[in-house]
Amino acid sequence: MKKTLLAALFLGASIFSSSVFAADNTLTNDGTINFAGKIVATTCKVDSTNTQDPLTVTLPTINKSLLAEAGNINGETKFQIQLKGCTASTAQTGPNKDINTVRAFFNGNNINQNGRLTNKSGNGYASNVDIQILNANKTVLNLSNQDIATQDAESAVTLTNKDNISLVYYARYYATGTATEGDVETSVNYTIIYN
Repeated sequence: MKKTLLAALFLGASIFSSSVFAADNTLTNDGTINFAGKIVATTCKVDSTNTQDPLTVTLPTINKSLLAEAGNINGETKFQIQLKGCTASTAQTGPNKDINTVRAFFNGNNINQNGRLTNKSGNGYASNVDIQILNANKTVLNLSNQDIATQDAESAVTLTNKDNISLVYYARYYATGTATEGDVETSVNYTIIYN
């Protein structure tokens, strides 16, 4: 009885699976996926004489009373990523547009779910304080958005075949509650993105 049932199941499965194949035992296509990309010969390089690695941005020392409530901000500090050797690319043809803008993409382990940078914790570090990053237009960046195409796409700098470009950003303290006194230290990685 068991052998008959198993044989019937096997026969039914083989008939069903053979119906997926065309008459000549090849699969039929349900659709097509195209992939496109671009490789460029010359891109900007970080200018190491004007942008150290790691780049250290020192925010001002402020009184904790300025960060007494969640949402308080203070200590806005400008910083720049200096690039050199930048040129627009027009030689490439095909489905992709020419490379004509450049910007930074931020990522790393210190980015919290609110898109800010989390301060170190422990003895000697301030609590309830994040670092918030803004672009050149002073629009707050949501760094938790890890989509390369959309994270701060609005502040891309146009390549105009000039050698040096400055990517301008701002950093500031952001209170997540009543701030306590102590040091603030965090970091973020960046990658130069071309569009």
